[in-house]
Amino acid sequence: MNKSDLIEKKEIEVEELIFVSAKTGNGINRLKQEIIKNVDIQKFDLTGGIISQLSAAEKSLKAINQAIETTEAEKGLEFIAFDLHEASEYLEEIIGKISSEDIINSIFDRFCVGK
Repeated sequence: MNKSDLIEKKEIEVEELIFVSAKTGNGINRLKQEIIKNVDIQKFDLTGGIISQLSAAEKSLKAINQAIETTEAEKGLEFIAFDLHEASEYLEEIIGKISSEDIINSIFDRFCVGK
């Protein structure tokens, strides 16, 4: 039950409920513990999928940050495009193939390139 910070101090005792406040953070750790306790982690193969997806996401973020730095350094568009292409390749590992044409169209739709 969220918004426990708005509940009056009258204690409501229901075993099945976990009181949390997204605003203050109260109860979040208990909620996490209960989720972990009640999820049968043995059913999931965590050796591949999630770990490799997290790794790909981190690499993509690093490439995006590099593209931002390249942009701020006012380097050529080809360097920015290289960084973004690298980021998209990592994202492809997670969500599937993204065509280069889609990326180029998106760039031209959002930015006035070549002026």
